Amino acid sequence: RGPVPASVFGAGPLRLTNGNLVVSVDGSGMITATRQSDGKVLLTQTSLSFGPALNGTRADSVSALIAFATTPGEQIYGLGEHRTGSVRINNFSRDFRTSQWYPASHGADVTIPYYGTTGGYGFLWVSSAYGNVTVTDGHVSWAIYAAANIDFWITTTPAETPAGASPLALLLHNYVDAVGHAAAMPFYSSGFWQCKNRYRQQDQLLAVARGYVSRGLPISIIVVDYKHWAHFGDWSFDPTCWPDVPGMVQELADMGIELAVTFWPLVTPSGAYFQKFNESGYFFKSRTAGIAEPLESWGPGQNLYCVDETNPDARAAIFEAFWKGYGQYGIRTLWLDGSEPERGTWYNFGGFQLQGGGDMEVGEVWVREHARAIQEGMAGKGIGATDYIALARSSWSGSPAYSSAVWSGDIQSTFAELLIQIKSAQSFALSGQALWTTDIGGYAGGNPADPVFQDLIVRWFQFGAFCPLFRLHGDREGGPAPNQCGETNGDNEVWNLAKDAAHYAGIVRVMELREDLRNYVMQINAETVATGLPMVRAMALAFPDDPACQDPAVEDQYMFGPAWLVAPVYEYRATSRSVYLPTVVNHTWVYWWNQNITNAGGARITMPTPIDEFPLFFLEKSVA
Repeated sequence: RGPVPASVFGAGPLRLTNGNLVVSVDGSGMITATRQSDGKVLLTQTSLSFGPALNGTRADSVSALIAFATTPGEQIYGLGEHRTGSVRINNFSRDFRTSQWYPASHGADVTIPYYGTTGGYGFLWVSSAYGNVTVTDGHVSWAIYAAANIDFWITTTPAETPAGASPLALLLHNYVDAVGHAAAMPFYSSGFWQCKNRYRQQDQLLAVARGYVSRGLPISIIVVDYKHWAHFGDWSFDPTCWPDVPGMVQELADMGIELAVTFWPLVTPSGAYFQKFNESGYFFKSRTAGIAEPLESWGPGQNLYCVDETNPDARAAIFEAFWKGYGQYGIRTLWLDGSEPERGTWYNFGGFQLQGGGDMEVGEVWVREHARAIQEGMAGKGIGATDYIALARSSWSGSPAYSSAVWSGDIQSTFAELLIQIKSAQSFALSGQALWTTDIGGYAGGNPADPVFQDLIVRWFQFGAFCPLFRLHGDREGGPAPNQCGETNGDNEVWNLAKDAAHYAGIVRVMELREDLRNYVMQINAETVATGLPMVRAMALAFPDDPACQDPAVEDQYMFGPAWLVAPVYEYRATSRSVYLPTVVNHTWVYWWNQNITNAGGARITMPTPIDEFPLFFLEKSVA
């Protein structure tokens, strides 16, 4: 809470040792973290200040700012998904509230308060309060707006580090040991996910599913997007448009397809559960009035009240609503949309009371508790954490332990965005998050009649096949007029997106490759679950001793597990692109599309990129 009197520590400083980490606290309360094995100073606290809490609800809440000096020149990775156009975060600043403010983030900004460094330490900001972080070369500072204390966790690499081991990987292992290992993905989730905004009725969705099967295209999951209900917060299908849910689920199952459904945490006054949840005190409440208050509004009659997931009873109630509307029919795949939770305005931050505290004090942990509600409920029905999956639009430290994956929000359908996503996938993985995906083709602005988009969708498929989850989604232009079940927008199926044979063949080629790789996907996911080593591996993580892999120039390529080097094409009508191939002792790189072996390790080469190919190499052990 402030400077610590020297008398607390006696005549000398306090020294705490845990494994290879030494933390010293001087008489004024300043902290220095050192690696014991070599004496390297990892970070040194330079300041600590306190002030009045910003909209705190607890008597002991304060605001605080703490700053550290780090080693100049070290590379810092993590802190979530922020679309900075860089994998590393050496010059970065973010207010955590941005992740929940939809007008700024479009659901494409996720705060994970962990980072790791090439200098050999990891740092986790434990507080669930809103705040901000600023990173510059040699300096990191953290602020909280309303909390009773400052809480953070530091880790370092072990004294005896195996040769060639990545410090970033070792730190991630320590991190998941601290916050919880991810739940393993179910096998069915490793295949292709078909989705669009939006399938508006049952016969339309089943026709699409039959279309994939009749064409021999791989498909594992098909998704029902929002507004499939009569009222927001009914948490059930509108029977007018979805008249036979058990029959639909069964027909899909007979085709080998799982049904996924979007599940929002928001309820309007006309929603079936509004009265019960309001009377039970399960919504966010006004901090001043003490009654339920909407988190945002989508227009007249569309005030949206958010469920308080810090309340265990509310968590149990929202899961029971899911089970009644969806789970009882065998639906075990959830799309947790709006799960930041989404806010439409900046001005109501600090205006709410939750059971766990004011939103300024506990707002960051809400998203993890939302995922927790589903896992606790599934466990109560005898469904294990590895038998279902919840795809959320946000995350926090520890969320992957609750079977929660993340997709990257409502992004634009452009080649520039594709490059951002290639780098975001790596940054998010380095934040200790296990499962991630993107909307193949981007979410907004894709026109299937546009030649640029036709090229883009193939290239995005090539990237998407080498993400942890392989999922097509988008709000496409065009489509028929609304009917009694609402709008459906433009087509988003493979045969409707690929307007010529070459584009169609390019998509099918990579879909079939992903299908063949599903056992491999499960293997690298198991490694992620056990060790925290991500499925998508930045070159700096995979090859820590290769100086070229520490260069930002290679951030547009990555390893998918230990064996596949992926260099997606992110330029319109590109005829070639360069790729760097590291030297790997006793191994050679095999160009996948023609099976040619190259001995170009340690060099950059240029590969042709016809529409059905991109630089994709398999690391194979050399034959003596």
